[in-house]
Amino acid sequence: MKKEPSSSAAAPASSPWRIEVLRTEEALRGLQAEWEPLLSEAVARNPFLSWDWTELWWRKMHRQVRRLVVVTARDETGRLDVVLPLMIVPGEGGARRWLRHLHFLGGTPEIEAEGLEPLVRQGTEGALAACWRHALEEAGRDWDTARFRYLDTASPLVAILEQEIKTAGMQATRSQQQISLMIDLPSTWESYLGTRSGNFRKQLKRRNRRAEAEHSLKLHLAATQADVERLFPLLIQLHSQRWTEAQSGFLNPTAQAFHRDLARRWCQPTHPWRVLLMVLEHQGMPVAANYAFSSADQLWDYQGGWMPTASDVQPSKLMQAELVRHAISEGIRRYDFLPGANALKQSWSTTQREVFDLEVFRPGSPRAALFRLLRATRRTIAPPPPPPAIA
Repeated sequence: MKKEPSSSAAAPASSPWRIEVLRTEEALRGLQAEWEPLLSEAVARNPFLSWDWTELWWRKMHRQVRRLVVVTARDETGRLDVVLPLMIVPGEGGARRWLRHLHFLGGTPEIEAEGLEPLVRQGTEGALAACWRHALEEAGRDWDTARFRYLDTASPLVAILEQEIKTAGMQATRSQQQISLMIDLPSTWESYLGTRSGNFRKQLKRRNRRAEAEHSLKLHLAATQADVERLFPLLIQLHSQRWTEAQSGFLNPTAQAFHRDLARRWCQPTHPWRVLLMVLEHQGMPVAANYAFSSADQLWDYQGGWMPTASDVQPSKLMQAELVRHAISEGIRRYDFLPGANALKQSWSTTQREVFDLEVFRPGSPRAALFRLLRATRRTIAPPPPPPAIA
């Protein structure tokens, strides 16, 4: 990264907030003590916004960052109300490799973060607009495109960003719209089953009876770092039997190292963020695994895998039942499958939210203009295929 002042501050007379731009790792780390307290009262709260996720991501990926553009807002007392964590990184491949991307800190193709947003204390949303204006001024001409992934259509912060982009004379385009299925969980397993169809309950009972009759199933849950060391390789093994590295970034070595370290931190029972790493055995052989995060009464289901050759015991469905049962027992009330739908998720879900990608090209950028021209030409010659049907 360029050698620059670690931070700069401004306090416009018309604003109740003091805006500061942080440019260095040292300045970023200076927010550590205030980060989680702010997140606990933020408009959006999920594991991808946590300090642990951000700090571990920085450890693994900081060499890719050309510039940090982290903008904060504090009130008159010095309380931290907003963190707009941005970075400028090179494009990930293809024609995009020539573009300089403005991204939220903590998410790249190597380590997928499915829900990055600014950290904004509830009731202080007005400060975000000022932070965004300072971010654009700070980034200057050092970026060509801004691409923000998995934004929630219901988030009030997204509306603020879109309005500020428009005010700055730029055009924001929504793409990759998809749903994230969820379960609103009741307090008991029996109450949840009461919301399902008769056929769903019948199939579930049949699978459970077979498993109980064979006495062949055993569930392992990571509760210590030693458990993580034992179970995480099984998760990777089962995930790789279902998907290839070209299909899943979770299988690249950087992502594996990141998530192994995160699981080590979050397996502790007293940590406010928890990892739910589960492996299901059938007749002594691991046949399914799942990796999720939880905090308070929410759970985010991140990755999983199962053995295709064990389809006779339907390991993915058995694992899903154990996950939901465990979530209810832990007091989880909102179970988020995260973006992407399939038949298994649909059969268990009770509601959904919508997410999309937001892309902005900087006016006056020759690289951005050339990229858009090439993309438009390619789409004219070969229109993109329609989105795949939900399985």
